[in-house]
Amino acid sequence: MDALIRFVNDTATDTARGIWLISSAAITYIGMAASAAIYQRYIDRLRIMVRGALIGLVHDKAMKLPGKEAKSEAVTLMSSDIDSVESVGEILHDTWAYILEVVIGTMLLAARLQWFAFLPLAIIFVCSRMSAYVAKHLEARQKEWNTATQERISTTTSVLGGIKSLKMIGMVDATQCRISQLRDKELRLSERLRWILVAYNASANSLGIFAPVLTLVLYALSSGTGELHANDVFTSIALLSMVTHPANMVMTLVPRAVGIIANFSRIEAYLSRSSVLGPRHIDAKKGQHLVSMDHVSIRLPSETNPPILREVSFRLSRGELVVCTGAVGSGKTTLVMALLGELPLTGSISLASKKIAYCAQAPWLPSVTIRDAIISDSDFDQEWYKLVLDACCLSPDLESLRNGDSTFIENNGMNLSGGQRQRVALARAVYSRYDVVILDDPLSALDKNVAEQISDRLLGPRGLFKKMNAGVLLISNTPKLFPMADRLLVLQGSEARLHDPSTVHQGKITGSLVPSAASYQTTHPSDLYDRKAPGQNQRIDNAAEDLSRNAGDIALYGYYFNAVGYQNAFLMTVCTATYSFCLTFSQYVLRWATETSSGELNGYMGLYAGISFIAWAATSGTMWLVTLFTDLASLTSNTLKVLADEGCDSLGESVTFSAA
Repeated sequence: MDALIRFVNDTATDTARGIWLISSAAITYIGMAASAAIYQRYIDRLRIMVRGALIGLVHDKAMKLPGKEAKSEAVTLMSSDIDSVESVGEILHDTWAYILEVVIGTMLLAARLQWFAFLPLAIIFVCSRMSAYVAKHLEARQKEWNTATQERISTTTSVLGGIKSLKMIGMVDATQCRISQLRDKELRLSERLRWILVAYNASANSLGIFAPVLTLVLYALSSGTGELHANDVFTSIALLSMVTHPANMVMTLVPRAVGIIANFSRIEAYLSRSSVLGPRHIDAKKGQHLVSMDHVSIRLPSETNPPILREVSFRLSRGELVVCTGAVGSGKTTLVMALLGELPLTGSISLASKKIAYCAQAPWLPSVTIRDAIISDSDFDQEWYKLVLDACCLSPDLESLRNGDSTFIENNGMNLSGGQRQRVALARAVYSRYDVVILDDPLSALDKNVAEQISDRLLGPRGLFKKMNAGVLLISNTPKLFPMADRLLVLQGSEARLHDPSTVHQGKITGSLVPSAASYQTTHPSDLYDRKAPGQNQRIDNAAEDLSRNAGDIALYGYYFNAVGYQNAFLMTVCTATYSFCLTFSQYVLRWATETSSGELNGYMGLYAGISFIAWAATSGTMWLVTLFTDLASLTSNTLKVLADEGCDSLGESVTFSAA
């Protein structure tokens, strides 16, 4: 900078020196661009590695913890918490680099301004007191905000998962009010944090704005000549920027580092929870017994009531079909969760293999094609694949879809009917060809005729499971399936007893809660195969239409302006424009100060200080308006209202509410 200013002010023409200056500037800026790109590449790689490792740890822990609360907490940790923590490597490397830059800049500045070069360090020390205050109070408030965010996201996720049921029972307004209350609570807690951030931002900006002002003003007043030279002023400003900017960035990293510590603490607390360590063990030498339960009792750890299941013992052999039945709430699904290792229990469970094919009553489907969902991790076998589709009555449905088995499953199967989702999940379990198969009432959502065909093709004497010689545990209260079973496992009064299926029709199970065949309610058959899932083709047409739309819409921007408030938006615009104007105009004031006589120097320096103060006030006002006066609550309430009015069929289940 100094050499460039001297060259411009020199009246003598020196072409070689000019070429040298241009070449040096080109090499400098090209080197800065290249080094910044390389550094950012490695930082991005580090962020991805940190994010991948933490998400993997949280996901692995979520698979070992019981309860839906643990799963919903894992979603929050994987989003807002890990989003913050993934930048820890960048903060670490930026900190030492910025500190080194401050030291080098101070040394260069001292060579030009003598002891005035240490004034920015004094201002840095004063501003660091604000950093210490932030570090002291930020972590606790960050944890409170994260906890409130997690509670709101967990509730919202549950509401979205059951929005149709809530609309049917008229609970939409109540749940909408509850989510709005949680959002208000979250914003109240975040407001305490945001006030600190506003004050901290004002302190950090004062360093970059006032350090050059105080240094140059004091240097000008103490100079004996009463004059300022352009090369001294603008070179000093460049060196001051080299000191104040990295120092300002280090101070900016303090609240981020404190927030990361709080997020780390939440992740650490989650990973430190006790996992479900059920007494399951793999014993491949059990012979014909694929599953052996011995004196298993299950009690929820948070309840003092009697055990859900007490002293349950049974065996599941190869080629055997055991139907587990009982009244609602008798513990059928609890028994399944125990076999899958999802619940703590006493007793012992022995398995011939850790691989179990499981089809839940409310199945989960990944966002892949139907074919990939069925095949999963298995190798593709065309003949076996077609046989499974026919056994699960999926072939006619796939023919009715525009893309067949290449149809993409959206958001856990929202573009499929309930019966289709159930049969895709059932086909996935069958295709795996595992020795142990657990089916949790997979035919309950199916049409009567289709259910009879599937049960005959899978569970009958000539069904696929018999050909596979697999052991099947079927949870069902459908009496028409009982004759297919080799044994019945009846749950009643926390106890489980094995019975011969023939005893059900002979009336030999006294006091049983198993419904009789006469009470079995049939459903009217429907033309299932000619019926397409609701809105499948319409969704594809809508997606194509969305691609043809413009990326921006004036109505969309108007919606966000309404949330911010037109007055606030105007004030933010004025503050931003004022800051930009003052920052640029101050350079002209300094140039005039270098060209004026000694008598007018003080006036220009006073004007320079006043303009700098206005710039600081403007940028602090912008931060204040952005942080505290955006109506975030209205954005959430409006989204909930639209969701309640339109329902999942129109909006889908992909509605999300960020933690912002």
